[in-house]
Amino acid sequence: MAAFFDFLFRPPSLRELPLISYNARFSLDRLLPGVDNVHHDVQISPQLRHTAERAAFFAMARHCGVEEMLRIDGRAEWKSVRQSLLERCRQVLSVSVHAAKSKREIQIVYLGQTAVTRLLGQCIENQYEKILDTLEQRLRSYELSVHQEFPASVALKEKLTWIRQHRGDLIRAAS
Repeated sequence: MAAFFDFLFRPPSLRELPLISYNARFSLDRLLPGVDNVHHDVQISPQLRHTAERAAFFAMARHCGVEEMLRIDGRAEWKSVRQSLLERCRQVLSVSVHAAKSKREIQIVYLGQTAVTRLLGQCIENQYEKILDTLEQRLRSYELSVHQEFPASVALKEKLTWIRQHRGDLIRAAS
């Protein structure tokens, strides 16, 4: 009888779902090209960009496992940054929905979603490079110091090697 209840309360597995990748296609034929007559211009607010960079930094530091090395108190500030990022994305996407409704062009919504997604991807890659640069500078200062902090230097070299080897996995995990 207990096995029956275990069957009822077991969460569904994703292995049963056939997951496939696909390319999203949407037409931008009816929208006018931007300043360069090739690309479509999308204005992203500087506040959203700044918030996305901060959120990407916290995510990359957490996934790289360098929060302690960089002396980041991620838990307290991460919640406020995450909430701020969600609110700013909601604002940008609601503006694109209103613009699409007023102009009767659903492509504007797709363009807004693509722009926000691309911004977040770029911020994550930029913050990965920023964390690498910061750790490399710290390693140089350890190696050039008079006191020769040998154990810290070796641990940092190993961490840098691991981060470089798992670049794709870390960026994917932070996304």
